[in-house]
Amino acid sequence: LVIHPRENDLVVGTHGRSVYIANISHVQEVQEFAANEKIKLFPLSEVNFSERWGTKGWTWADDYFEPKIPIVVFSNSKKDGQLKVLDKDEQIQFSKDIKLDKGINYIDYNLDSDQSTDEPKDNGKKYLGVGEYKLTIVSGADSDSEDFSVKEPKKRNERKE
Repeated sequence: LVIHPRENDLVVGTHGRSVYIANISHVQEVQEFAANEKIKLFPLSEVNFSERWGTKGWTWADDYFEPKIPIVVFSNSKKDGQLKVLDKDEQIQFSKDIKLDKGINYIDYNLDSDQSTDEPKDNGKKYLGVGEYKLTIVSGADSDSEDFSVKEPKKRNERKE
């Protein structure tokens, strides 16, 4: 067993010639708040908006191009909860029932929007637009929130003639 100092990965080598690598950053952070917090959201990453969300990459492919933002949440017990995404005006853009296990939970959110006024994409879904949002996890009287943003698409360099 060894912890890689730069990557903060736990590296496990076995006698069967296998190697397992797992990032343990979240596990190390839990020690700071596990005794006091019932639900704790870890910081969320920013996302760049894309017009391609909800479209097929290739005409013969079955998969659609979807964004995703990883949500990492700590819960001190097994419980039911609700994930909510609110816009800057505190309007609910997305809501979903979730089940939390005791410990660290990983949830992928594909930036779905129940309230978007945009036309549905090829996959029938609507997505969040460019802006600032708040993601909240609620379970009974316990809750935690984190802000995140959907940024303008990155501009490609113009061609030089």
